[in-house]
Amino acid sequence: MTTNEIISLLSERLNCTQVEAKKTFDKTIGTFKEIIEKENVFTLPKYGTFSVKKKKRRKSFNPKKKVHLMLPVKNVLSFKPSDLLKDEVKKWRVK
Repeated sequence: MTTNEIISLLSERLNCTQVEAKKTFDKTIGTFKEIIEKENVFTLPKYGTFSVKKKKRRKSFNPKKKVHLMLPVKNVLSFKPSDLLKDEVKKWRVK
């Protein structure tokens, strides 16, 4: 699902214009981002936890240039679903 599809769905469910739904969506995502930047962890009760983890410096190989590289330390965003969400997903029918 694309961002525009999410905004369309929000505008239908909230009975508002797509412009208002986009503002709401952007503010919500912006707030999540601010919390993650500030605290490195963001938990949505009943859904799961987003957290920032550090990837260690590691070796890599570029096969095109045949060169070994050292990749720097970097932050990655991870998501751990809650047990409740996992159980709900298990109940969904397989298509």
